[in-house]
Amino acid sequence: MKLRITFVAAAALAVVIAATGCSSDTTASNSAAADCTPEHEFDTITAGSLTVGVPTFLPYTQILDGAPSGVDGDIINAFAKAECLDVVATPLDYSGLIPAVQQNRIDVAIGSIYRTVARAEQASVTEPIYLDQMGVISSEGVSSVDDMRGLRVGAIDGNLWVEDLQASLGGDLSLYPSSVELQQDLETGRIDVAIDSYGAASLSYADSDYQVKVIDESDEIAASTNPGQTGFYAAKNAKELTDALDEQITRMKDDGTLADILTTWDLDPTAAETGDSRLI
Repeated sequence: MKLRITFVAAAALAVVIAATGCSSDTTASNSAAADCTPEHEFDTITAGSLTVGVPTFLPYTQILDGAPSGVDGDIINAFAKAECLDVVATPLDYSGLIPAVQQNRIDVAIGSIYRTVARAEQASVTEPIYLDQMGVISSEGVSSVDDMRGLRVGAIDGNLWVEDLQASLGGDLSLYPSSVELQQDLETGRIDVAIDSYGAASLSYADSDYQVKVIDESDEIAASTNPGQTGFYAAKNAKELTDALDEQITRMKDDGTLADILTTWDLDPTAAETGDSRLI
């Protein structure tokens, strides 16, 4: 996951949140009504509050006006409201999310985090929330692997699809340390096509002449047919909390709320169609 610039969007479906405090390290929000009845019973680090680790990675997460914002922010705010909890938003880098869960410094880690075997051994992961679809950015609207052949293609080192792209494109593929360098080389013409997370790319290139497409399905690129699933993470012993989150996620999928939230943040609503639970 990569760091993104702060972007303020009007999220029509976002939970209305009242900030109750702010400091340089953590901020509290979503003050629960005194007569609220929670849907589930589970323990949190601080009674009456849900402490959430929030990286900056729009359109999925940021802290805005003292509250989590973005796709994951909308989901966790709705969950906290249903459970009569204030949200305490704690800014963290991705490298610090799982350790913070393990050390009981946060209740939940959010931020479009892949559901992986390694992370599931370290923390409790929810059912899949949405897919991290593979985005193809170009001025010509390229969307298939076949269309990329013979073009100069760039991708971010370490992303799920890199090995398959290397096998398919060989020397036509260049790797970059982050989205920043990738975008710079696309805009200066050093590469013809850039590959990045569809959601992040949709935001980064929103005001440009470049087109962002979800990659066409291809047997050569596993991530095109089975994109990485994302989830929230809690402590290993937080089974009741994880179960409650799973119920919230399932309900939001079933009633279309999750697809609507994705659309609000200019993402493809089909990303909510995660399929069976799996780890990578």
